[in-house]
Amino acid sequence: MDAKRKKTELLAPGGSLEGAVMALDSGADAVYVGLKRFSARARAKNLALKELGQLINHARHTRKKVYVAFNILVKETELLDAAEILFDASEAMPDAFIVQDLGMVHLLRSFLPEATIHASTQMGIHNSLGIEVASRMGLERVILERQTTLEELKEMARKSQVELEVFAHGALCCSLSGSCLLSSWIGGWSGNRGRCAQPCRRRFHSPSGNGFFFSMKDLAALDNISALADMGISSIKIEGRLKSPSHIAKVVAAYRLVLDASPSDRGEAVKEAKRSLSRIGARCHLSSFKTQKDFHDAVAFSTPAEHGVPAGKVVASTNSGFTLSLFRKLHSGDIIRFRGDGGGEAFPVGWMTVNGKRAGKAGKGDICIVHHAGGAPIGVIVQKTGEVSSRSVGMPPTALQTVRRNMDLSISLSGTLLTVHAKGVGEWRRALELSPAKTNPVVAADLANAFSISNAEKVQAGNVVVSNLEDNLFLPASLLKATRRSFWKWCDEIAEKQTREKRAELLRQVEIYLAESAKDNPTDEQKKDNLSKRARAFPFFVPERNVNSVENDLKSIPEGAKVEVNSLFQLTPLADSGKNIDVEVVFPFPVCNSLAVREIRELLSSGTASEKPHLTAVEAWVELEKDAISALAKQSPVPVTIPPPRRIPILVTRASIQTEGAITDDRGAEYAVECDTTTGLSYLYPKKLLDIPGIPGAFKKKGGKTQKMRTPPPRHSTSTANWRDTPSHPEPNR
Repeated sequence: MDAKRKKTELLAPGGSLEGAVMALDSGADAVYVGLKRFSARARAKNLALKELGQLINHARHTRKKVYVAFNILVKETELLDAAEILFDASEAMPDAFIVQDLGMVHLLRSFLPEATIHASTQMGIHNSLGIEVASRMGLERVILERQTTLEELKEMARKSQVELEVFAHGALCCSLSGSCLLSSWIGGWSGNRGRCAQPCRRRFHSPSGNGFFFSMKDLAALDNISALADMGISSIKIEGRLKSPSHIAKVVAAYRLVLDASPSDRGEAVKEAKRSLSRIGARCHLSSFKTQKDFHDAVAFSTPAEHGVPAGKVVASTNSGFTLSLFRKLHSGDIIRFRGDGGGEAFPVGWMTVNGKRAGKAGKGDICIVHHAGGAPIGVIVQKTGEVSSRSVGMPPTALQTVRRNMDLSISLSGTLLTVHAKGVGEWRRALELSPAKTNPVVAADLANAFSISNAEKVQAGNVVVSNLEDNLFLPASLLKATRRSFWKWCDEIAEKQTREKRAELLRQVEIYLAESAKDNPTDEQKKDNLSKRARAFPFFVPERNVNSVENDLKSIPEGAKVEVNSLFQLTPLADSGKNIDVEVVFPFPVCNSLAVREIRELLSSGTASEKPHLTAVEAWVELEKDAISALAKQSPVPVTIPPPRRIPILVTRASIQTEGAITDDRGAEYAVECDTTTGLSYLYPKKLLDIPGIPGAFKKKGGKTQKMRTPPPRHSTSTANWRDTPSHPEPNR
């Protein structure tokens, strides 16, 4: 497609307004940012709505783009809040929304149809069938699963009718995107809700030894930028909304250098970019997954945390600080850690003493004291893993103003009345008493120029014309200025009122839509009939090389059969089968709200044949707590089920794990690693069963039978997998 042949976009993270502006100013073509709620990086500073407007306005003036990451799973009880925030964000006119939840796709397409939607990597799209699903949903871009090979990317790009985006630099999750429940399992910190505690970076123990079995190397694909661009990848993405602005700026500059280099100079540009990146903190680097063999070298078994760069050596220590002999410069605010296993968490440099005086920085060769409670072991190397911003962001004047809507004006002036017709807002009038001009009568250009200057927050002048002007009038400059200000204040008030009314109407329509959805709910007997059939299941992860075989199998399901759908990519072959098939959506396909259910039904009806598959049930996502499952069951147009007690994989990866069988974490919790040599996937299972208690309104499967829960059963032991907005333990500071 033509869109794929455009200049490859360099996309950078913005964890804050400062960081996003710095990324754009350092050479990024676009940035992705999260809001204060519904962001997959809850621990990032993220942006308030006003800051989003400021950023987008700055990007517009530099002809760059801003994408809003709204990429978490959303509960039924949060749909109205989500709709309101999406509406408010859309008023700033971002270039796209990045979403994980199918319900958010449905919400945006149904109520904010002008919005552009990108599929988050958290959707887990990893083959051309999944890309086709995204295309049918009206999405313009797919951010692919990170654990895909260059061979697979090339084939997917050849087939794709939408833009493709891939991660090129930054941290890698060990688990396939959207499939990790490890953080949620150990304490309610759901990665699908933006609260991942990164337990994969911890040490685990096995009978044959111990190590960091799930700590992935960082991605650094500088060597493969040309290949990605040549195959038609639309956007290469840098990870790191939790990184410092200066860190991101340096990474952006390195990739910009390579992207802008001519083919003959690209080799040298790659070398220079690598030298630049070597000076900032990172884990061991993985260039990319060129082939499946690269998955064998993806885990940094012996390195739990960021390496960083050596900053100095501890030569003396007290309980209140330690003395460093510096190898390189160090600033207050830089992030450091002690090298070696057991070095502890990274921490910022507070204040330093150089030559007996308090200092904010120290240079190479200096002896400085870092004041830090507890001191440090003498002889240990201190590594710098992050730097304080080396420059402040000089935000241009345009960035201080939020995005404003253009408004065409038509002005009429007589000796007694000034009238301004503002398109889309209304007509404003001001009575005047103007005298004939002795000299310098007001002319049309004076009026047009004056009213072109807006001091309003929400609107600004578009095309300004003077439609009627009485001859030879004297209009004092002070009166013209005061009149103009009064007009724009009125415009702001009207625009704000219109926004409130528009927001209220959207929320009213969403409420009506949700109420209608609940009316579609079938009777209990119909639900039991739908749930009684035995179902056929398919692999939830199918690499591109196996797509044709699985697609044919899905299309060949016999008439009247039942299929368990556990991955997004399975929907289009079923929709195109032309068969009367019953479909039940099950784990690990995440369903958290009734809008997601409606979206799945529409996808199953997207085929061209007259016969369509029927969605007969959905399994509530395993992280949902009781109230969220009850709300989903009440609103869902198909039965909502709860899985029977079972062990579920809480981490699934293509990376080779250097152990198999029983392991424990540093808190004594027991797990098992199982490796499937046929698929190349490794699974982490907890020893405990997932056992969600019965929920009123939902159906629980037991031994092949389905039983509706009308009253809560007696309390009994369950897993910790159900997420909590307030975790059971204080959230770790990572």
